[in-house]
Amino acid sequence: MKASRYLLLFTVLILLVLGIAYSSSMPDGLETVARKLHFISAERSLNWSLLKSYQICEKLPEVVNHILSALVGSIVLLFMSFGIARLRESNPQKDKGNS
Repeated sequence: MKASRYLLLFTVLILLVLGIAYSSSMPDGLETVARKLHFISAERSLNWSLLKSYQICEKLPEVVNHILSALVGSIVLLFMSFGIARLRESNPQKDKGNS
């Protein structure tokens, strides 16, 4: 049992490293299209954003900010997935034939 957990952890770490190594310098596809079609100047900035420009802290290097943003996003997605799974377990769909 422990060997499978280590294998899972190793696989996740390898995928994380590969994901960071091959990530785009412009991850937002919509922004890339807006630059190509020359209407990026019409962009309106938000007054507030959770991870504005993928930065956790302005004092950290850009690479560190991107890594931390990826980790925060992954953790949020993981918790959301677990929450949805628990909701589905607590409210199983009733058999439609017996209603």
